[in-house]
Amino acid sequence: EKLPDGTPYIPGSSLKGSLRSLAERLARTAGERVCDVFAHPNPCELAAWFLRKAHEHFSAGKHEYSRVLKKAETLFKDLDPYGKDLYSRLKALSSFEEAVGLFEKEGLPCSVCRLFGNTELSSHIVVYDALPGGETPAVGYRTRVAIDRFRRAARSGALFRYEYVEPSCRWRFRLKAYNVDLDGEDQASRLFRAVVDYVREFGLEVGSMRSVGLGLLELVEAKAVVYEVKGLRLVKAGERSLVG
Repeated sequence: EKLPDGTPYIPGSSLKGSLRSLAERLARTAGERVCDVFAHPNPCELAAWFLRKAHEHFSAGKHEYSRVLKKAETLFKDLDPYGKDLYSRLKALSSFEEAVGLFEKEGLPCSVCRLFGNTELSSHIVVYDALPGGETPAVGYRTRVAIDRFRRAARSGALFRYEYVEPSCRWRFRLKAYNVDLDGEDQASRLFRAVVDYVREFGLEVGSMRSVGLGLLELVEAKAVVYEVKGLRLVKAGERSLVG
């Protein structure tokens, strides 16, 4: 993408999407169950919605379990087989306390949704646009031809041209993580550290044509600044390097 003055930048939405995809791969590799964000509704959304209703019940006592259960059946009627089985087990329970225990046992919402959010759960991650760290980077152009997969030869009339930022460009990248403990052992904190470790070691692939080596970002230097809320004021609690 480019700013109005022609300066290239990497949208925060693209960076966040790549980070979430990476988090999903890492979580699945670790044997964790990860929801399908393209399936709506999904079990993680059901869990987040139900837990919010449970919190409202514990705070004000204004929701009966049976009424919330009936409402959930209307909102989440198109769940996948796992979600339908989960809902049938919720119907066999009689209290919010038991429902919360079931979600804890099932690990719902999944660690990825706990970190990046879903339609029922706010994200703990805010990713800003990445801008060039110095002068406006040089933009190069390449011309290629599409390949016909069946003929295994160049496709007729399929010449195309694309532009790219030269590899020497350094980008300024900023991310905020709310209520994520860099040393914590909860699911979201452990997954966040795993994502940072992977990007530090192997980089992050962003954008199109990644399979031919484009869009690989290398983490050269990174610093985490930690803040805490004390007396309704945000206080700096320390900082550390994430590289090296």
